[in-house]
Amino acid sequence: MKKLFLNDNFILALIILNSLIIFYLSFFQTDSAIVVGIDHAFTLAFVYEMYAKISYYKKDFFKRKSYVFDLLIIAITFISMLFSFRLEYILIIRLFRCFRLYK
Repeated sequence: MKKLFLNDNFILALIILNSLIIFYLSFFQTDSAIVVGIDHAFTLAFVYEMYAKISYYKKDFFKRKSYVFDLLIIAITFISMLFSFRLEYILIIRLFRCFRLYK
């Protein structure tokens, strides 16, 4: 399973799908339990991605600025999920991960 989360194409697909969920949450201003649950599932998947990358790359993980940027975004998202608060700017910040598409 860890190998799957080290695959950039798989993570890119997750980011794209999560972007659609973020768009839906923002555009329709909904708090649907199903959509929020899907969003939380993506957040947990990204937390696992960070775990997989840190355990694989070890100290080298922190030498890559894009990984540190992703870790920061995911940490903020995870904390907001744990404490059940939703700040609109966090949704916008999470979309910055989409810029990985243009690397």
